[in-house]
Amino acid sequence: MRLIDRPAAAPALGPHEIVIGRGPFSLAGERALIRRHRIEALVAKASGGAATFAKIEAAREANLPVVMVRRPPAEPGERVESLEAALAWLDGSFSAAS
Repeated sequence: MRLIDRPAAAPALGPHEIVIGRGPFSLAGERALIRRHRIEALVAKASGGAATFAKIEAAREANLPVVMVRRPPAEPGERVESLEAALAWLDGSFSAAS
């Protein structure tokens, strides 16, 4: 399992190894990782973008199964994408109510 940061507690999994690293990763590096750890399948979040494609390409070259996990659909309701936008929404929401 490759993570950006080491988890506070060990995941409740069977035998596993945690590899810490922050991408983007090169195609050559992904090929080496697959060989070194004898990876048999790739499970990745479907985050989109070219920065994470090297691992998918390396897995395809190695004829590994690739499973992409999508985020669940968003709950209905208003949402914002940043702290600044949330503060602006709160400011507008509360000033209208007072």
